[in-house]
Amino acid sequence: MDFADFINGYMDKNNLSYRKMGELCSISHAEISRLAKGKEPSIKTIDKISQGTEVARNRLLKLAGYLEDDTADKNLNQQLPEEVLKLLGEEELDFLIELSQDDQRQILLKESKKLSDEDLAKIIKIIKTFATEDDVPPK
Repeated sequence: MDFADFINGYMDKNNLSYRKMGELCSISHAEISRLAKGKEPSIKTIDKISQGTEVARNRLLKLAGYLEDDTADKNLNQQLPEEVLKLLGEEELDFLIELSQDDQRQILLKESKKLSDEDLAKIIKIIKTFATEDDVPPK
């Protein structure tokens, strides 16, 4: 099931039109229509739909592809380009595995796909530095 399937299924189950679903979630009916046809939702839209439907935010984030179902260490090689993994040391990779096990931080990793490999590696190192300096655990 993907996000569009969820939208269509929820509307069918609750006998809702695009307009009624939009009113329920404080989103335009046109946007609901686009989501039902497969448009990727923004996190803000997911939050509104979660509130309107009372469906858990994390479930919707997973359906939309923002969060992974599997543990991050199993999929780390698939989530990051090989070039990024080469730019990181073993200590940074271990930190990244811990970091990516938290749902909110998985969103950060997904959004980071827009960055160059070098910039992504730098950001991971910076986050690790801040977490280490402040003695703040990554979870």
